[in-house]
Amino acid sequence: MRRFLLLSLVIIAFFSCDKKEDIAGFQYPDSKVWKHRVNSIEDLKTSAENFDGIEVDIFYHPKRNDIYVGHSYADSVNNLRFDDFLSSMNDSKKEDLCYWLDFKHLDEKNAEQAIRALDIIVEKHKIKDKLFVESYSQKALKTAKGNGYFTMLWVTSLSYKEYKTLNDTITVMNNIRKCINNVSPDAISCVSAMFPILCDSFPEQKIHFWDTPKKYTPENVKFTKKICQNEKVKIVLVDYPNPIDY
Repeated sequence: MRRFLLLSLVIIAFFSCDKKEDIAGFQYPDSKVWKHRVNSIEDLKTSAENFDGIEVDIFYHPKRNDIYVGHSYADSVNNLRFDDFLSSMNDSKKEDLCYWLDFKHLDEKNAEQAIRALDIIVEKHKIKDKLFVESYSQKALKTAKGNGYFTMLWVTSLSYKEYKTLNDTITVMNNIRKCINNVSPDAISCVSAMFPILCDSFPEQKIHFWDTPKKYTPENVKFTKKICQNEKVKIVLVDYPNPIDY
């Protein structure tokens, strides 16, 4: 009887752990196709109507201690605060949407202040469980992860002008593996030219691709669909006006 009871408790604990892990992980929307570079309120309104997820470039402005939408400090002249960007949507649309935050210039020096500034905004808008923080800085991602964010590690791509041999390719893949082991990100991101080698090399990872062919042509759409059909791929950024079926 004791053995049966113990076995039952072990089985319950096993399945309970599995369930907690599922709940704790990022809940991806139905479509893998997300809109690339939504950096204005005008683009946001259109994209939020058509896509389940968007990619937004953001950066931390240290003098203003605030988060802005854009590629660099120079974009702060547009004066588009991330808070105002989100406030332009109604609550139901805002909470339905998922966000890929490409955090520009995030590094170990500004990570603590930047993440604290981001905390204020995402808690106000209640979207923390709906977004990824993306960066190439391993230490910065550790800070974000420590603050409860889903993290996305930007990984390098193979430059065929520089890496021409099998040994060079192996070296790059080994370096990516070291970065993954160091950060333990929730996902990794890379240019679409790394499909399918990234999927084959890191089958345990959730993979997000960007820099897909921009023009909406049958050939480009076919390639995008092929990426989406890979079970390891969870997000594909596109510049198309509307998402595609795959």
